[in-house]
Amino acid sequence: QTVTKGNLPLEINECHGGTGNTSYGYTFGGRGPSPSNNRLSSTYRVEYANDTALASEKGSLSSGRRINSSVGNANYGYAGGGYDNNFSAMDRLDYSNDTIATTNSDGLTPGRFSYNCTGNQSYGYFIAGYGSPASPGEKSTVNRLDYSNDSAATSPKGPLPSSAFNFGATGNANYGYVDRGGGDNYSSRIYRIDYANDTATAVQKGPLWYEAQNRVATGSGTTGYFAGGFSPSGTGLISNSGIDYSNDTANSTYRGALVIGCSSGFNFSSREHGLPQTTSARSVNPATQLEPPAQVGGPAYGYVAAGDYEYRVSRIDFANDTATATPRGSLNSSRSRAGGTGNTSYGYVTGGVIQPNDS
Repeated sequence: QTVTKGNLPLEINECHGGTGNTSYGYTFGGRGPSPSNNRLSSTYRVEYANDTALASEKGSLSSGRRINSSVGNANYGYAGGGYDNNFSAMDRLDYSNDTIATTNSDGLTPGRFSYNCTGNQSYGYFIAGYGSPASPGEKSTVNRLDYSNDSAATSPKGPLPSSAFNFGATGNANYGYVDRGGGDNYSSRIYRIDYANDTATAVQKGPLWYEAQNRVATGSGTTGYFAGGFSPSGTGLISNSGIDYSNDTANSTYRGALVIGCSSGFNFSSREHGLPQTTSARSVNPATQLEPPAQVGGPAYGYVAAGDYEYRVSRIDFANDTATATPRGSLNSSRSRAGGTGNTSYGYVTGGVIQPNDS
């Protein structure tokens, strides 16, 4: 079961955006608890290394937004779309200076609300959503943001097989996975966007194990998690469904439960969207370590070689280091004052003084 962590300073009631990098997660906009803050421009930052603390307020968006959508890479977070004004403007937050957001006024044309987003470290995808007043209704279109040219408008890409809005999406470096259960639709369908062929129509993949609408989604490099939502009976759900990306034609599996029911939210993870991970077992932030944990060294032994005109080699077993070291293969000559180094596969003895009568 999931565990409760630090809260936001303000209760956000409706559809804020969410994205992040390997150290922090950010929320963008949303609707506050009273009519006076119907559309928030606030951003809040969650620190993964201290995620029990209250999220801290950061730079504001260009204007108040609710039911906006967010995506990003390791350096920037982007918030686009929104309800009431159907925003076509897109705000960018620079994580290295998260006290202010900059704006691309024509980033999303036409503006919509209830997009959902996924992407990798090169592109972000704003998917489907609900139309503008001039073109209302659920959409199936996909628009791509090029992070290397983020002052330009997004470009149209391959559509979803059917229209949707207010649903979940996540992905890794190669694929984006979109939950079809949004709007008035109760579904277990998942569509996959292939980033290497993003002009093609998204293809249907293995279903989720439960039907719902307005699920939330996040994930890692290996697994996508679709959770919560509303059931066909109208009750809130705490279910958590996991998709194995290496076998995405199979049905998803049950992956525990949320602490409380959740729907129509936006989420973030330090491991989705192809964010860079470290192989260090002592990473400052455990959330950025590879999954599954990577082996960061060779076999768990230490070797002592040569010394005082010696040629023998002894091995210390780190798992049983109170025992006497065991003899291993010897050097080709006895030596003293040699140097030693190695990597995960080999150890090297270099230089030293060879005993005068040693051939």
